Amino acid sequence: MTGDRPSAGHSSPLRRRRGQKAYESGLQAEQQALALLQGAGYHLLGQRLRTPFGEVDLLVENQHWLVGVEVKRRRFLSDSTTALHPRQASRLLKTLDYLLQTRPDWGRENTRFDLIAFDHQGQHCHLQDILRQY
Repeated sequence: MTGDRPSAGHSSPLRRRRGQKAYESGLQAEQQALALLQGAGYHLLGQRLRTPFGEVDLLVENQHWLVGVEVKRRRFLSDSTTALHPRQASRLLKTLDYLLQTRPDWGRENTRFDLIAFDHQGQHCHLQDILRQY
């Protein structure tokens, strides 16, 4: 009975397609978020910035703020706005701290982390300073 199920460690073609679709949807959401931020006067410093602690989707600045941005897209906007869990919040704080240590020129007096959430129809919600509670 071979061919009925993928062997351990291998994903099925359907799973790979879903993963690719999710990846592309995430990239599209990040581009939409960036356009919103640029429309509000922010300038991009980096996108998908990877560190040993994790990744920041977007890092933007204006004359007053340095803002790390997590972008989430789910079927419903309410699911997107609650998709950030404490463990991920901790990783994001460590990631931003690492970036500021390795790039002191990015430091600002005012730094925060925002969440920009989208639903499947493109509706969005921008929640500022989401990690202050952590």
